[in-house]
Amino acid sequence: MASVSRVRCFIAVPVPRDRLAWIDAVRVGLAGRADGVRWISAEALHVTIRFLGEVESERIPQVARRVGEAAAVSKRFTVRFGGVTVLPHPRRATALCVEIDDPEGGLARFHEEVGSRLAVDGFTREARSFRPHLTIGRWRTPPSPVGVDTLLRSAPVPSGEQWAIDDVRVMKSELTPRGAIYTILATVPLGMGLYSDSSPTIRGATS
Repeated sequence: MASVSRVRCFIAVPVPRDRLAWIDAVRVGLAGRADGVRWISAEALHVTIRFLGEVESERIPQVARRVGEAAAVSKRFTVRFGGVTVLPHPRRATALCVEIDDPEGGLARFHEEVGSRLAVDGFTREARSFRPHLTIGRWRTPPSPVGVDTLLRSAPVPSGEQWAIDDVRVMKSELTPRGAIYTILATVPLGMGLYSDSSPTIRGATS
């Protein structure tokens, strides 16, 4: 019996390059205190809307169509950078993140809309609450709670800088010893319900 090809994928929105100056400032400001962190490359930064896990390759076009359906009934919206935090918890931190504020509620509404449409195809609705964030670094070994507290106390004040979300992407994630490698599988413009195939490859973490 032939094996089924699967793709580790997720749905995300990109961060415009012209909005990354504050993220660079955060990195510089925390570089001496974030011991052991592996910084995520600028090209790979994104805000995850829904992680789908391992999905059969033949289902990816349908996933893109469902995302397109959600995008067709969604308007463009703006988000902004919030404060620096760690996930999943200060006592066992594995990710250094910047929270994403959603003042118009557009990101939360799209998350709910795409979840409803994916559920039609058998994808389980997420039980946990949606907490949008931008992962800027990862730890292999969680730092001490004291170290995390010191790190967060020294983090820069949120810039409050906003940017518009114009499109949503279906992404492929390949895990490697040097970090994840991301490939764009589909790009879906908001408010149009259309998507175009694309295949640029970007590395998920610096060495």
